[in-house]
Amino acid sequence: MHILEYENYEETKKHYDTDFSYNTYPCSIPLDFPCVPMHWHRETEIIYVKSGRGMVNVDGISYPVVKDSIVFILPGRLHSIAQYESEAFSYENIIFDMQMLIPKEGDTMSFNFFHRLQNFPEDFPVLIDRVPKAHRAVQICLDRIDDLRTTYPAGYYLGIKGWLYQLFFILESEILAPDQMREITTCDLPQQKNSAVSSRKNGYFKENTKEKLCLITDYIANYYPQKISIEQIAAVCGFSSSHFMKFFKLYMGKPFIAYLNEYRLIRAAHLLCASDDDILAISLECGFENVSYFNRLFLREYHMTPSKFRQARRN
Repeated sequence: MHILEYENYEETKKHYDTDFSYNTYPCSIPLDFPCVPMHWHRETEIIYVKSGRGMVNVDGISYPVVKDSIVFILPGRLHSIAQYESEAFSYENIIFDMQMLIPKEGDTMSFNFFHRLQNFPEDFPVLIDRVPKAHRAVQICLDRIDDLRTTYPAGYYLGIKGWLYQLFFILESEILAPDQMREITTCDLPQQKNSAVSSRKNGYFKENTKEKLCLITDYIANYYPQKISIEQIAAVCGFSSSHFMKFFKLYMGKPFIAYLNEYRLIRAAHLLCASDDDILAISLECGFENVSYFNRLFLREYHMTPSKFRQARRN
């Protein structure tokens, strides 16, 4: 698996290889890429851990994950993925459009369910492991879908949709039902390392904070090939430069320049695998005006030069 194409924040191109809006990406950190920076999109995402340990952050809450962990990320949630310390971490990244399951007309009950889910309150239990009975049942659904995607029998898409409906039935009956939700309280949430409690609701980002972060990540996605000054990005969310730098470091966990360089390097790594462009052209396309600076940053992040990285991935 090469550098993931879905890592563009609020990705505009399709994640799907056909008109059927369900796809699976096998991923390994740090083999494929060093991390997946904070991003968001309108699709539903499921992270199904296959080996190792990692950390998944969803709307400001960090969840430690291990083999067989299942993380359910609703549309519009800011999230990032990283390995735990120096441990290798492999997972299946499942992305699909929930709209394909919503009936066009006549089925009011199903329509209301998915509409409610898309607008569900932020105490939705992201880490399915917290409900053991539901976790095992959801795991079976995902394994059966993987089987279908291995052999692609005639009508495979009907089978996938059927297992997705079963998965959402499990979520509704074992997790989302009022009596179940009362048992899954915010006191079960993992401990936060971030001190930004005053701008969180039940540990999550408050809506106004989340809106600002989405504006920032959208801007980076659209303009990362260009020079982006602190003044420019601060103006996007109506902040002074000094307030922006504090805000960004507090909620994103790193300085803006470090984050921007990380984002650009991931895009560059993808282009190294997906194109035959020379190193200079790729560095310029990803916003690095100085190729020597690009080479130094790339070597520090990936522990090899861009040319060796390209050769290793293609081999």
